[in-house]
Amino acid sequence: MKRIMVAVVVGLLLTVAGCSSDAPVTTAAPVELRSGFTVNGLEIGPGAILYGADLTRADLRNADLRNADLRNADLTLADLTGANLYGANLMYADLSGTTLTGADLRCASLALADLTNAYLSDAIQYGVDLICE
Repeated sequence: MKRIMVAVVVGLLLTVAGCSSDAPVTTAAPVELRSGFTVNGLEIGPGAILYGADLTRADLRNADLRNADLRNADLTLADLTGANLYGANLMYADLSGTTLTGADLRCASLALADLTNAYLSDAIQYGVDLICE
């Protein structure tokens, strides 16, 4: 229950419908998304396979991580401000203390992710999959 309560406090809007692979990809503000760079030797970009990756304190501002596999990733204290996480799989990811301000979380799976003290202000969150233990 703790994870749901954290999400509700920051105003997470959950809807089940509305996810489509042809839905337009947007961010909260018009910015140029970053991709094709590395963090800790890991390639960052759309569809990246980052399963179990250590991205603690990573600077992922405005990163294009559409449909990325971030299951079990450690994103503790990472900065994902303005990141595009549309359709990303963040199941079991550690997002504690992570900044997701203005991030696009539409159709992302945050099932069983740790959102303790995560900052989600102004994040786009329609169709987010959030399941508690």
